[in-house]
Amino acid sequence: MKKPFYKKLWFWLLIFIVIGGAGAAASKKKDEDKTEQTVLTEATTEKTGNTTEKSTTQTTTEQTVIKNGEYSVSINSYSVEENYDGSDVLIIDYSWTNNSKEETAFMYALRDIVYQNGVQCSSISVYIDDVSTSDQMLKIKPGVTNNLKIGYKLQDQTNVTVVITDLMDRDLYLKENIDLGGGEGTYNEEAAKSAETSVKIKEMFLSENYSGDDVLIVKYEYTNGEKKAKAFSSEFRDTVYQNGIECSSWTISEDADGESSILYIMPGATIVVEEAYILNDTTTDVEIEVETLITKKSVLSEKRSLE
Repeated sequence: MKKPFYKKLWFWLLIFIVIGGAGAAASKKKDEDKTEQTVLTEATTEKTGNTTEKSTTQTTTEQTVIKNGEYSVSINSYSVEENYDGSDVLIIDYSWTNNSKEETAFMYALRDIVYQNGVQCSSISVYIDDVSTSDQMLKIKPGVTNNLKIGYKLQDQTNVTVVITDLMDRDLYLKENIDLGGGEGTYNEEAAKSAETSVKIKEMFLSENYSGDDVLIVKYEYTNGEKKAKAFSSEFRDTVYQNGIECSSWTISEDADGESSILYIMPGATIVVEEAYILNDTTTDVEIEVETLITKKSVLSEKRSLE
């Protein structure tokens, strides 16, 4: 069977290029007035078949958003639809306005994240007919408003929180809770206040990549003890050595979910990050090291046997 394009190496290279270019575009210093505004939202839903439509918006949750900022974003509607693999996908129809002085695209100006159980819902492996990633890359001129749909792969039917900021996560443009009918989920905001950052090895085993090379699959259990949402890949560098030589992680295996390392998790939340490393052989012990990206502080250093 032909492997999906999102599991090919060139796809992830493209993702890094797009993110890097967007980050550079967002590095310009902003000078705008911020005003605290109470936004209260309550969604009433109707279910038809396997689709849930948003019908009304009223007040319930206090949030601080920017008024008269460089951008404004609102939710027109949402629905829950079936993905190509049978999973549920939340489709959100956004309306966004470019109030800046330059033309820009949604993807280059804003960061949209949907959290469920404290973990970001992936928007990469979503294939719905009326959802196109290219729409996020279409530029609009200053003063123009545009609508676009984005899909997010759901973990379950518990409530989700939609958060939209600028790319540098400094300015909040939208924060809204959506009730999907399954309750509040497992995220505990109070417990998050006392959580400490940790990285542990949950599981490791031998496997193969798509080229037939021997790879080591390591599943890390990562807990975010910071005050803001973080992703494993933006906080840490993970390395596996064998015979003192680094094992390349530029590989893709069916047994490792490559998306997990780039998903943001809320303060106090925990995620299992799956990584694959190409081995020199399947008998020699390996050294597994994880350190912080900026300070290079070691958070995990273990020697493990492959036998």
